[in-house]
Amino acid sequence: MQHKLLKSLLLVCGLNAVTGWAQPMTVDLLPVRDNTLYERPLGDLSNGAGEYLFFGMTGPNAGNVLRRAVLAFDLSAIPTDSLVNDVSLTISVNMVPPGATSFDASVHRISTDWGEGTSDAPGPEGGGTGATPDDATWLHTFFDTMLWTTPGGDFQPQPSAVTSLSNGNGEFAFDSAQLIADVQAMVSNPAGNFGWIILGDETGDMNARRISSRENISQPDTQPVLTVSFEAGVLPPPPPPLPPPAAVPALSAVSLLILISLLLCATAVAGLRR
Repeated sequence: MQHKLLKSLLLVCGLNAVTGWAQPMTVDLLPVRDNTLYERPLGDLSNGAGEYLFFGMTGPNAGNVLRRAVLAFDLSAIPTDSLVNDVSLTISVNMVPPGATSFDASVHRISTDWGEGTSDAPGPEGGGTGATPDDATWLHTFFDTMLWTTPGGDFQPQPSAVTSLSNGNGEFAFDSAQLIADVQAMVSNPAGNFGWIILGDETGDMNARRISSRENISQPDTQPVLTVSFEAGVLPPPPPPLPPPAAVPALSAVSLLILISLLLCATAVAGLRR
């Protein structure tokens, strides 16, 4: 009996040593930056410091134009050797237009870095305001010096997750295997973490949605939240970056002449031996 108990204890200790005592952990993260891309030919509207984000198509009074929300999260609290087990992105819709209909909203991984300036739209914020330096706009990643490759944002065409939105206000969550894969990739390679873009109904007019941004501190329970469950110490750490190649010393003019002379002599000698 004691022998079997000892073997069981040794087995448990051995498994714990192999797994590094990995324990599941969960973190709730708020965006470190967010913004709305307002469709406009001049690309000069934004809302970096506003309390709200928008996605979907506006009505005729606003020109039947698109809105897209962009969000990014700091994942540095999750060690790079972690195994990501579960991810959900929760948003709170707080305004819908009259006659709104339900639709499937999607999140797509952004492939280019982008910014958040100090622009702060007045009133309900649906019309945006003049972009300030480093704001993301419909045309710019960083206003007004750097551009998206494609107006409206550079992102993966296939959605990372899709969720159905009702025709009213409420809390909605995105979750999927691809969203887990996105976060796993961002944790393993932080340099590739540019967040996600939210797309709404882009074919039916007057069906946009408004959600709280990270700046909506008066209603903190409605801010977007990325919930990540993970186990630290499970994956091997990423390899260290390769050292830069050693610099080759430049030849002086005299050294270069000597080298050329030696090559010419060697060529001449080879010709005499033929």
